[in-house]
Amino acid sequence: METSLRTGILAAVASVMLAAGADAAGIVVRTGSPAPRREIVARRPGPNHVWIAGHWNWSAGRYVRVAGHWR
Repeated sequence: METSLRTGILAAVASVMLAAGADAAGIVVRTGSPAPRREIVARRPGPNHVWIAGHWNWSAGRYVRVAGHWR
């Protein structure tokens, strides 16, 4: 009985530690993003618009280009 209780407690503690570690770890990407790209900035559509530069975004296990745009 004591052995099964001890095993159950160890399993519960290990489960909590694994769950906490998974949440805290986040995503680790060990590959640098591709080189920046030059963009042609179109004419500003209006006086209240701001240019948001393009960038590389990590998505579904690879880098995906997000184009620059006026907002």
